[in-house]
Formats: sequence, structure tokens, C-alpha cells
Amino acid sequence: MKKRIAMLLALCLVLAGCLTACGGSGESGSQAAGDTAAAADVKTGGETIDVGDFTVLCPEGWLGVVQTDPLAEKDADGNSPVRTDAYILVKGGESEWDAFTKPGVNITYWAENDAQTQGEGSLWFYDKTQEIEVTVGGVKCPAWEVESEGLTADSPSDFYQLVFIPVTETSCFQVNITKSVSGEEGITFEDAGAMAIMESLKVK
Repeated sequence: MKKRIAMLLALCLVLAGCLTACGGSGESGSQAAGDTAAAADVKTGGETIDVGDFTVLCPEGWLGVVQTDPLAEKDADGNSPVRTDAYILVKGGESEWDAFTKPGVNITYWAENDAQTQGEGSLWFYDKTQEIEVTVGGVKCPAWEVESEGLTADSPSDFYQLVFIPVTETSCFQVNITKSVSGEEGITFEDAGAMAIMESLKVK
């Protein structure tokens, strides 16, 4: 229960920090129509987003959402600074608020944490974890399917897949994929768009 509350608070902080949506039209594209297309096909209709510390593909039919740091010092207009190490992509999204209700991929770049250590350290948020096999661009990545139990006995659990993509021996990308939230079906790492996103990640 405490883990669930802590995770919800963290999620609220992250999503509350979303400033603007960019990349992807939000309109139904080839990827939005289904997951049967190869990842290479998804890439052709997408747009590469420069997040700051890294670049990432926003496939057609997905919406890229900029994140800000609500805990950092605000500018003269009261705006929180944009995060250069994190980004959200929402499948079928039309506004940043869809990050609460639609399946998506949440990316964080860890410049000083290796993939295995960061992965194992992230598991304490969740009630149940199970290691899974995920390969991105020919590289086997530490990965887990995790469950966060509902706040009540009648509430459905939320499920995510966490993939930690090594960049160097001391840095990695953390990719959180929404498998299901509040009983609504999401996506997995096998989704063509999700895999295309992970394969596109590049540190600047």
C-alpha cells in the first residue's frame, strides 16, 4: 500500500510537470491502426525529437510530451524548467493529459547509473516483479514486468514493463511501458511503436 501511494505521488509530480505536447500529429496513423507493422515501417512516418540530453523518435500516431521539473526554481513567469533528461510518448495521444489514461512510454536518461543497478533499485516501488527477456537493437537489457496493487481490494492492479537500456558501463535509459492501468489494456515492449522508440534512443 505504501509503495502504491508513493508511486502515485511520484507519477502525479511527473505528469503535473508536463508542459506542452509536441511531435506526432495525434491523428490516426499506420501505427495507431494496429501493431502489425514492423518497427522499421513505424520509423518512416515519425519525427525525431531533441529532448536535450538525448534524441528519440516520436512515431506517427503517437504524441510527445515535454516534461518539466516542478521542484526546481521557476523562471520570472512562474514556469518550471524543462527537463532535458526525460520525455513521455503517448500512443494515440491528443493532449498531454492523455498520459494519465492512454498507453505510453516514459523515458528517463540516467547519466551516472548503470542499467542493472538502476533497474534493481527501481523495483522497490512495486508490489510484485518478474524478470523478462527484452532485446533492444541486439542488446539484451535488464527488464522486469511489475505490478502495483490497487488501493482497495476491488481496485485492479496496474502493470508496467521496465526496460533498462545500457548506454555505457555507467549510464542507461530507463523505459517504463504501460501494460495496463485501472483495468484498461495498454501495450508491451513488443508493440512496434514502443520498440521503434527504444531503438531510436541516442545520447547527444
